[in-house]
Amino acid sequence: MALFLDEKHITALSDAGQLRMPDCIEAVERAYREQGRGQMQLLSRHNFWLGPSPIAVRGRSLKVGAAALPGIGIMGVVTYSSGYVAGHLELWVQLFSSDTGELYPCYADAG
Repeated sequence: MALFLDEKHITALSDAGQLRMPDCIEAVERAYREQGRGQMQLLSRHNFWLGPSPIAVRGRSLKVGAAALPGIGIMGVVTYSSGYVAGHLELWVQLFSSDTGELYPCYADAG
């Protein structure tokens, strides 16, 4: 089952102490350690340029990237568009279990 979180949910999780900055930093550091050990497969970000934009120098685009960290048990893909609304990205992150291939379970109550 997918869980969609927006800024309101992230703020609520942070305010409730369920999402703490030290935990986020540790997760990023762990991913970098796995990469340093050669245990990460990484698809560099790909840009699909879709034409000029009145608000962005580089134009409108769709960006896609992915990574797999089997040692941590996770893989995911990020997609986002830019150049459409000033100061806004339409961003989606999908996380999957590298053990089962299913969308990664989320245990936090997002409120």
